[in-house]
Parts: sequence; C-alpha cells; structure tokens
Amino acid sequence: MTIGIFLEHYDPFISGVITSVKTLRQELERRGHKVYIVAPKAGKFKDNDPHVIRIPSITTKYLENTTVGLPNPLTTHQLMKIRFDIIHAQEVFYTCQLGMVIARRQGIPFVQTYHTLWDRFIEQYNLDARVEAVGVISTGLSYPFLFGLSNTIKLFKKDVRYEGSSKHLPNMMWRHMLTMGRSADAVVVPSEHLAKALKVSGLQTSVKVIPNGLSLHKHEDYELLPAKSSDRLRILSVARHSPEKRVNVLIEALAKAHNLDAELILVGEGPTHSQLEELVSERKLGSKVRFMGNLSNAAVREIMRESDILCLASYNFDNQPMVIIEALEAGLPVVYCDPNLKEGLSASNSLLIDKEPDNFAAAYKKLAEPTLRKRMSTASKRLSKNYRIELLVDKVQSVYEQALKES
Repeated sequence: MTIGIFLEHYDPFISGVITSVKTLRQELERRGHKVYIVAPKAGKFKDNDPHVIRIPSITTKYLENTTVGLPNPLTTHQLMKIRFDIIHAQEVFYTCQLGMVIARRQGIPFVQTYHTLWDRFIEQYNLDARVEAVGVISTGLSYPFLFGLSNTIKLFKKDVRYEGSSKHLPNMMWRHMLTMGRSADAVVVPSEHLAKALKVSGLQTSVKVIPNGLSLHKHEDYELLPAKSSDRLRILSVARHSPEKRVNVLIEALAKAHNLDAELILVGEGPTHSQLEELVSERKLGSKVRFMGNLSNAAVREIMRESDILCLASYNFDNQPMVIIEALEAGLPVVYCDPNLKEGLSASNSLLIDKEPDNFAAAYKKLAEPTLRKRMSTASKRLSKNYRIELLVDKVQSVYEQALKES
C-alpha cells in the first residue's frame, strides 16, 4: 500500500504524537508499504527524507509558537500526483483536513486518529477575543465547503452530549473533532476512555481502540545523569511544562516528603518552566531537582533506565501518554492520578492516587522500598510485551484493509 500520514507537526519538534507516528511508519515500511508524511513546514528546518512532504505554514504565538499548516491549490495539486491507497490523519486541523480532501478526490478511504484531546488543550489558553472571533468566522465560512451544511449546523449547535468544558471554544472544538470522525471511513483511538466519549457524543463511525505501540530501544550511552546512588530514589517526570501537566504538584510533593532521600528529574519545557524553577527555589529544593530540558526520544528512554519511578500529575487531560508505554519497557513503576488512564497500567505495576501533593508525597515514600519497586518493575516489563509495535500495527493494517474492502 501507499499510505499518506497527515499530521500538524513533525521534526524538529518533539512530542508523543511524533514518536507514535515515526514508530508506526517504521513498522509499516518494514512490511513493504510506502509511507509519506505530510506536515507543515517548520521554519528553516530542512528534511533529508523524500517521503516527507511539507506544506506552507504560519507560526502562531497564541499557542506556544505552534506551526499551522496552510494548504493551497498548489499543495493539493502536488499531492494529487501521488496515488495513495489510504490516508491516515493523526490530528484534526488544516493539514489533516487537506488529507480528507485528497482522499475524497482520489476516492480512497480516510482514517482518523485522535491523539490530543484538543478541547481540553485549548481550554488552558485564554485566547485574545479577536483571535477567537477570527477563528470562529473563518471556520464558519470554510466549513460548508469542506464538510457540508449539515455538519456546519452541528458545529455551531450544542446538541451533543459532552462532558468537558462548558466554555464555548472547547465545546466547539469537541464538535469539530466529531465532524472529522463523521467524515472518516474508520476512526482509530489509543484509549478506551476516548472511544467511550466519542460514542456517548453520538459518533457512529466505526471506532477501533489501538494503543500506541513501542519499538525496541537500542541502548546508547548518553551520560545525561551522574551515577545513581543506590539509596537515593530517582523520580522521573517526562511532560510539557504547561498548566495541564501539573508538574508543580510533583515539586510540591517532594517538598512534603520530609526526610526522604530522593531527587526529581524533570524532562520537558514549556510556558510554565520559569514558574517551576521559581517554585524549586522557594521550596529550597535546588539540590534535589534537575531540569533536563527537551530531549530526544532515545535520550528519554536512556534516562528511564537510570530512574526508579515515573510520575504523571496530569488530571482529566491525557489520552494515552506514550511515556507510560516507554516506562513499561524500562521496568518503571508508575504513579498517576487520572483514573481515565488504563492502557499499560494495573494494580501490579502502578499506584493510582488522589491528585493532591500529599498523596504523591506518600507514594514517593511508599516506593522508596526496594522490594516493592522490584516487584512492580517486573510487572511493568511483563505488560510491555502487550504494546510491541508489531502486534499493534497488525491491528492498524487490518483497519486499512477493511476500509479498502468497504470503499
């Protein structure tokens, strides 16, 4: 098959979505398929890969300098020269809408995947009223041409069951996600809780739950951290430094874990980074917290090998974090507070706790006990076998084949 994977950001950015797409692409190509990546241009970054196709873009400061794809007739003409067998969109904005248009014009199946819960993401940002107005107006003008009058009415009409924010823009974003699902021949999601939410909201397109998969990691000697003391507990967080990830909770928990010999390793960057640094200073934790910045996926997986536990403080936000699946392979116990998260987690390898710092502090102390950590580590490694990329791409390939059969 010739497969077009469309997404809204790619190299040189670092994210779980990009890691997931690269892993999927690698396995599909290993099986003999030809895979094209279509994504917005990223500044002056140049690709050395003829199968990565860039479309014009702009950068918006309102969403952390995110690139936004701007499809045009020339882009469409270029892509129409490629005879795809199937288009697989990984997100829901302009680049992925272009993928939907290409699929329609070529008369081939269109598969939609949701990685980011965009309604919850956008709720974290107080957009300028003028920016919001321009977005709503431009969407209203383009929607009838892309999705038809019926879907345009549904976009602006609050007639679906929705358990998220009551704010207008997040609510509208959820309805747009549903529109992309209705426009697809099949929908793939990585988590059971998102599949349930889509069905509750009335999405009738076939929804298949296929978690993100994990490729085998080849050990590399990065030497990013000093040699670990056998007694000191090394707590790891791999997350964007932004409000919804609640990394501040992990820092507050360390301050509350009195008399615990532990250090907190923070991988990531983002808009709250300086606030986190100030919090570490205020709590006098400078000798116990390391800020590592953004790291490549390979480097993150090496740091996992040198850590003792992985902690996630996000609540009612994440879909299926790649970092959990990567932690399984490294044999890390996981501490988390969002009961929606299921994939890769069980009572044998993780602690589900309440979302307050005191509870994380108690979890730190509990997992300072080596025997318990070793038992949970064994369970994580055992569970990792369920997320081997070969097994999960078998399922993705079945979705493609079924969509082609029915088209």
